[in-house]
Amino acid sequence: MTEGADTAITPDEAGSTAPPQSGSIGNRVAEIESVRDADIGKYFEQGLDRELLELERDSAGEQDNGLEEDTAEEDAGDGKPETAADGDAAGEAAEDEPEGQDWVRPDDPYAAAAWRELRGIPADPTDYDLAPEGQELTDAGRETLEAYAQIAHELDLPQATARQLAEFVAEQGQRQREAIATRDKADVEAGVSALRGEFGDDYTPNMELARAGMKALPEAFAKELRGARLGNGQGRKLINDPQFVGLLMEIGRLKKITPSDEMRLKEIESVRDRNIDEYRNKKLDQEALALNRKIAADKNAVDSDAPALSPAEEQEERELLELLEADVDKYNRQWRGTGKTGSERLLELQRAKAKGFS
Repeated sequence: MTEGADTAITPDEAGSTAPPQSGSIGNRVAEIESVRDADIGKYFEQGLDRELLELERDSAGEQDNGLEEDTAEEDAGDGKPETAADGDAAGEAAEDEPEGQDWVRPDDPYAAAAWRELRGIPADPTDYDLAPEGQELTDAGRETLEAYAQIAHELDLPQATARQLAEFVAEQGQRQREAIATRDKADVEAGVSALRGEFGDDYTPNMELARAGMKALPEAFAKELRGARLGNGQGRKLINDPQFVGLLMEIGRLKKITPSDEMRLKEIESVRDRNIDEYRNKKLDQEALALNRKIAADKNAVDSDAPALSPAEEQEERELLELLEADVDKYNRQWRGTGKTGSERLLELQRAKAKGFS
């Protein structure tokens, strides 16, 4: 034999180094699948998932395993190891470098479960632990975290990564809430200052009117108004706006004299017209006097900015108030050919004054 003949490949040796035939591929595939079904962790740890992929490609004819092509590729210097030692070194280097396919979740449910476990990804969205420590969540906060966990699971985020992002979002939200609270406080102070400057000594009674106006609104609607903000929900609170406070004051003025006061006064007047003795014996005249005083006082208190009556009407109003104090019976009789009692005429004048017409 010539020098170097000991390195020549014999036919038998060539057969042993050739890629496995279809039968041996099928056997190896069966072995790998058996390992996968028995121990999914071992399946991934030993890289059997990648080997199985290669075998399936070989079996499908996607890769040419001919010895002549392998020899040609080696001659062309394709970078494949030329010795066993080189092959071992290349294998170790490959294990050290992450492959792009490592973070692609397998389609098989069992393989996907093991894949997630190896990477610290919870098996189910509900398994994420994202709640802030030492804080009790509101219903809205709980719903937000549940939605976040669902997205984190769809994106295959590990527990540690998902929690870190959740904490970052929560921290930013807290900073935003603190900034809004600071701005709201400044808006309240500015609004109070503006209203005090406008109303002076009438500030306190006017604020009572505003609160009465808010209470007069339906509860659900009032609740929405308390939380409403200007500027598409990004500006100051509506209740901190002086113009809105003025609107509430007007509502409060309208509700100051309750319908029940006027209705009760009409009931008393009906008793008086029907049975004057009953009217006096039950002291309904005194109740009528008190109601008329209340209505007159409330009208005067809340309508200071209303247009004045004509001088003659103002004089008539004063005379009726004096008559109310001096003689209730006469006050409740016909008044100067108007076709109305003194009580009805005074109420008419005060309504006209309140509405800006006579």
